[in-house]
Amino acid sequence: MIRTKKIMWIAIIFFAFVTGGYTCTANQKTEFEITKRASQTIQHLADLGMRHAGTENETKALEYIKKRLEELGMETIEEPFMFDQFTLKEAKLQIGEASIDPTLVGINPYNGRSTVEGDAIVIKPSTPREEIFKIKDENKIFLTSKPVNFFQLAYLKPKAIVFVDVKELESLIHETGSPALLSVDGEIQHMRSTNVVATLFPKTDTEKEVILSAHVDSYNGPGADDNASGVAVLLELAEYFSKRKKDLTYRLKFIAFGSEEVGMLGSKAYVAKHQEELKNCELVFNIDTVGGNEGIYVEMRGDKKNRAEVKGKSLFPEEMVSKAGRDFGEKWILLHPSQVMYNAWIPEWLRAAIEESGKELGYEINPSYMMGSDHRSFALAGITSTGISITGNKHHSPEDTPEKINTESLQKAGRIVSRVIEKIMSAKKEAPN
Repeated sequence: MIRTKKIMWIAIIFFAFVTGGYTCTANQKTEFEITKRASQTIQHLADLGMRHAGTENETKALEYIKKRLEELGMETIEEPFMFDQFTLKEAKLQIGEASIDPTLVGINPYNGRSTVEGDAIVIKPSTPREEIFKIKDENKIFLTSKPVNFFQLAYLKPKAIVFVDVKELESLIHETGSPALLSVDGEIQHMRSTNVVATLFPKTDTEKEVILSAHVDSYNGPGADDNASGVAVLLELAEYFSKRKKDLTYRLKFIAFGSEEVGMLGSKAYVAKHQEELKNCELVFNIDTVGGNEGIYVEMRGDKKNRAEVKGKSLFPEEMVSKAGRDFGEKWILLHPSQVMYNAWIPEWLRAAIEESGKELGYEINPSYMMGSDHRSFALAGITSTGISITGNKHHSPEDTPEKINTESLQKAGRIVSRVIEKIMSAKKEAPN
């Protein structure tokens, strides 16, 4: 009996040894744990008020994040960038005898034109999607109303998209095919934002890197969930990995992006600046809005369509990198081919790492595709990238406040991200891009 017990203990020890590393179970002591400071981070950022791109409040938030990362002993730098922001003062649509004040216009305010002419096509909210996509003529002005999706219409490359009140749209149904003239008046401001970049170097010498990121700015609200929640998890992950430098096989970068809400400008600026070193980037994992109490979504679908020919060199038009895609008053949105440029490729090794992490942690992960956040900028440069979001809160609103944040969701997000990164590093081989 004693001999049998001894053999059993040897077997248990051997099993624990060979199954160690990234396949550890979710309840082990080494698992990522969210701290109380995460809630303090969210409260601090929300207390700053709206952190609109290029404003003083965004700057204060970035300074706070830089200080936090420096406290962890990381090499931390600021990378400022400039961008153009168009402010719409007035828009008028003339169609037939009617002169209309749109609620929202889709235009390109950076091309130097103040007027757009074309034949009107009236699209009712009840129009089936398949009927909309039968429209082939690009020289049209689309006239529609919410909840019609702007980006669906933008794919059809109209000359302009004009949203009006539902009742007003009904009165204009007969105007389909009529000549229309859209006039806009506004000004372009040159603004400044910043990315904060902290690097955690492994014990071994390597240029291979993994980027973890979250955007700092908010849009028309205090942005507790969108995206102070992501920033809080990013800082917690920075502390978690800083205590595990001996286990790192890749260089880790923690990036807080500025000005995501007006067109992912911070990440576009970073890609443009770091083209050469991005050739060594194996993965970007972006964290955006993870404080909800509903579904966990991780981007884990995609293909090789529209892949960049040179890794690190973006497909995004260079002349549009520093152009804001909308304003803070929700009066206009950029209508340009670059606004609907999306790309994704989730290779098998990444999809497997995400799925395995969810199973090991006991979390149901919903596969998502084409999530709109900063990892998109890297995907367009041929970098394997993904993002995580946990739904359930209202964003871009004064209602996006700290008391709505589900702390358990922050932990789930941190555990998923850390587990995936640990799996990749434990593989000790180059991840194929």
